[in-house]
Amino acid sequence: MKTIVLGALLVTSAPETPAAPLAPTTPWTVEYADNLCVLSRDYVTDKGKITFGVRPWPMGDSVEIVLLQPASYGVGIQNGKATITLMPSIVAIPATYSSYVTTKSRMRIATVDIPSTALGQLGSSTGIEIAIAGKPPVSLTLGKMKGALGALSMCTDDLLRSWHLDPSEQLRIATPAQPIQSVNDWIGTDDYPPDALLRESQGAVTITWTIDTEGRITNCGVAATSGDPALDSAACATITKRGRYKPAIDKDGKPIAVHSTRRVVWLLP
Repeated sequence: MKTIVLGALLVTSAPETPAAPLAPTTPWTVEYADNLCVLSRDYVTDKGKITFGVRPWPMGDSVEIVLLQPASYGVGIQNGKATITLMPSIVAIPATYSSYVTTKSRMRIATVDIPSTALGQLGSSTGIEIAIAGKPPVSLTLGKMKGALGALSMCTDDLLRSWHLDPSEQLRIATPAQPIQSVNDWIGTDDYPPDALLRESQGAVTITWTIDTEGRITNCGVAATSGDPALDSAACATITKRGRYKPAIDKDGKPIAVHSTRRVVWLLP
């Protein structure tokens, strides 16, 4: 499940020399919060605390790497290209990112989307470098995390059950459903509901849907509301209209109906 963050694009600054890998200051923690499962731990720099997190989207095609750090650059929403490099194998994963500054804490949250298949590689890695275009790379020591990823998987299964979805569905899939066009193109700032704009309403909605045997999206519903019915409805309506997949294939070689999820963050430009 991928977070879609909507808002204005900003020009980024020139890159800086990367710092040495940071050592963690806290153990791994799995958090059940706001209809999300997040595996995280903290690091400290001379500019303040950094929180690194892993947030797999249940039944989705991506995993989010989350970086929470002091808002040292820009304001508003930023989007662009990023690279995740895993150590010691030096596996580089091309990715995209979105980031925004939180209103209350004035911290910048950056989410970097990587394929869900990379989660296994992450579990066998000892370190990670997060390089967001135009920003100083962040290099972190991970340490052993297979056990922590196991706890995260349990949280994800519990979350699916709370949404009335069956975690064992994944065991029946031989080839996952594949989006025909980039998910990033399914929804954009032009889809912001006009009445919500007039009310200066914003928020995050988590939605779930069925991908039928023809690759179409049906039965879109709200798992966690944004608090604004207009934003919730717009997320489902737009993704149902534009989203198309190559259908999932089961172990008998036949198309199978499956589910997917997204979190859409509506932020005022």
